[in-house]
Amino acid sequence: MNSGQEMLRSWLADKLAERGHGAQAALSAHLGLRDKTVSRMLKPSPEQGYRLIKANELARMMEFFGEMPPNFNEPLKEDRERLLALFDAASPVEREKMIAFLEALPDGGKKK
Repeated sequence: MNSGQEMLRSWLADKLAERGHGAQAALSAHLGLRDKTVSRMLKPSPEQGYRLIKANELARMMEFFGEMPPNFNEPLKEDRERLLALFDAASPVEREKMIAFLEALPDGGKKK
């Protein structure tokens, strides 16, 4: 598992703990997922049956908690270069879809 997923899992666990009893069920309902699915997102390893957090789920989690994970919006040079390379290689139609996706993110994909 990559460190990004580990960071997200830790943030999710912390936010659920802050909200206390019933928070996981409320988040599950907000995401349209079963409680068991959210529980699997919190598992630390594949051997324990963890599930990756998908991008659309993360966007909904940020909406639910009203904040972004720590360091989530800090640009990393490698990520920026990778994104630009993907954008440069995309067709005009794909580029428009990429832009639309980024604009649909909370705050229009802009830094806070």
